[in-house]
Amino acid sequence: MFRFNLNSNALVITFFYIKIKISMKKVMKYTRILDNIIPKKNNKICFLVAYNHTNACLAYYNYLIKNHKNDYDYTIIINTPEAPHENNLKIQNLYPYTSFIGIFRAITSKYVVCTHCNFLLDIFNSDKHIYLHFNHGMPIKKVGLTRNVYDQDLKRQCKLLGEKANLFVTSDIFKLITIACYKANYNNVHITGTPRNDLIASTVNDDKLKKYFEFDKYAKTILYMPTWKNNSEGTDAQVNMSYNNIFYLNDFDEKDFIKTIEENNILFIMKPHPISENFYKQNCNVLPKSQNFKIVYNDYFYSNQIEHYELFKFIDLMISDYSSAPLDYLILNRPVAYLNNLADDYNKTRGIILEDNYEILMPGIKILTYNNLKSQLIDILNGDSYKEEREKLLPIIHKYRDFNTCERIYQIMKTLK
Repeated sequence: MFRFNLNSNALVITFFYIKIKISMKKVMKYTRILDNIIPKKNNKICFLVAYNHTNACLAYYNYLIKNHKNDYDYTIIINTPEAPHENNLKIQNLYPYTSFIGIFRAITSKYVVCTHCNFLLDIFNSDKHIYLHFNHGMPIKKVGLTRNVYDQDLKRQCKLLGEKANLFVTSDIFKLITIACYKANYNNVHITGTPRNDLIASTVNDDKLKKYFEFDKYAKTILYMPTWKNNSEGTDAQVNMSYNNIFYLNDFDEKDFIKTIEENNILFIMKPHPISENFYKQNCNVLPKSQNFKIVYNDYFYSNQIEHYELFKFIDLMISDYSSAPLDYLILNRPVAYLNNLADDYNKTRGIILEDNYEILMPGIKILTYNNLKSQLIDILNGDSYKEEREKLLPIIHKYRDFNTCERIYQIMKTLK
């Protein structure tokens, strides 16, 4: 049950919006005006959450609830018309962006926490807020103002973050990259780690994960986490229909792939990007059919109150591409293989940070063909060819490896004025 704290100011704002009957875009405009007028409360924190990308915000929220529950009044605004059930997200005072009470709680909050540039930022404009931005992850692909293509709304939101927000990164190299992406002030970018990496060390849901995946039955466990594809061939769905396989490989041999994972007793888990989930749910024909292959959606994690980063400790090899997840997984110093067969096209459309030098952030085999993929599946059973390369790169990617990011962020937050 949500707790609606109605008071006279909230009722006035609600009446104001109902009275003028304006579009959501104009609602945002008038909300920004109100945001500059209404005082902020120092003990209130608002989280702006993209429903399918919640883990960074919720990791910090859960840390605060555990350690400073009575010190702050918390609100979460989510970018869906209907807020999911609070038990699935382990939170209270959860409101959709269409809730006037939620918006009122948001604009009276001193602290505003977010992970994305999206329309939720259009709620805010006041310099009286203290903005904390975690980013969705450390970037290999272009983000912020460096993206090859972005609309004016996104550009405005990125500029807002660069001008007003405190941003949190994992190392010096990502501090410089983040400054370039958002044109941020050097002193406003803090090297702390990313909150969602604290989840990797969590053991709260280990029993649930072991029961569901049955890791002990397999010699090795591999996790495939591709990022969202949106290139010149189209979106994920169009790309998958074109290649008719989850790896976008022209020479993919499904029968041989199934034989390989079954004969070598490998559990192969695929977690699609949240934006891509509906495609796989509706097109099972592109999925390998084997008891050793398991696809897992956000529905499973939400319904069991699990964050998917809690799965990482059970994984022996991650396969990905330009996602930020492999950079986070590297904190465990375990093998990563990179699916780079669409790199040229992806670089032309979305764009990749460091252009020709981005592969320095990818210490592992680059998969261009099915034979590359198969050899990596076998190699993980027999050794770890890239361990020394990862060990050299780890301090460059992760200054801290103690899974204590949220505490560092909190100590910085207390000093912000």
